[in-house]
Amino acid sequence: MSLDQRVKEVVAECLGINWRTIENETRLAEELGADSLDLADLAFRIMKEFEHQKKLDITKADEDAFHTIQDILNYLQKEGIEQ
Repeated sequence: MSLDQRVKEVVAECLGINWRTIENETRLAEELGADSLDLADLAFRIMKEFEHQKKLDITKADEDAFHTIQDILNYLQKEGIEQ
């Protein structure tokens, strides 16, 4: 499974939507209705999803920078997570 699919599935599970409706450019708040609590939950779920590859410490500043799926993917790649 690709990294972007894994992230989309985590986002979809968190927000209760179908992952196939999400694109990399999809805006979390504006298009998916994610609020600050959703983003905090999403950050936690991402840390759990990838903890076997690397211990991630997503800060509030990191979380605040997650506007799109691509922002999350960029963060993960910067942290050395490829798949």
